[in-house]
Amino acid sequence: MQYVLVSDTSVLIDLKRGSLLEASFRLPYRFIVPDLLYERELKNFEGEELLQLGLTVEELNGEDVQRALAFRQQAPALSIPDCFALVLAQTQSSILLSSDRALRQLADDESVECHGVLWLLDEMPLAPHAGGFSFLWVPIACGCRDLRWFNSSLYPAGTARAWSP
Repeated sequence: MQYVLVSDTSVLIDLKRGSLLEASFRLPYRFIVPDLLYERELKNFEGEELLQLGLTVEELNGEDVQRALAFRQQAPALSIPDCFALVLAQTQSSILLSSDRALRQLADDESVECHGVLWLLDEMPLAPHAGGFSFLWVPIACGCRDLRWFNSSLYPAGTARAWSP
């Protein structure tokens, strides 16, 4: 099973608001986050539900903590939990999920594969048991943050792969 690291709460918030959190956890990925990120950002935002869905909380060792702090000095715009997430992605050879531009740039500089929530939505048709929500990224790209109203019958499967901004 391939690891996916959810690095910031905004990805999970977008999935929750779009009623896609459970479907995302049915994809053939294992979601992991560093313990610091969980404690600071996720525990009070659906933390228990995330754990029940399969979120794994991992701890960094001392050397990895030092590397995360070095990233923080290198990129002061990033939060410490974001830097922990990047280091965890490196140590686990994981994909980093983030909607933070600065974190995505640092991940690219460090040769860590990084994607956003739209990539995750694009993965859904590849796993039929997840629900096949490839069309849903259209309203997100247009600024819609609440997808519950979205009529899936208007967009055929594969729309997200066929059209990109």
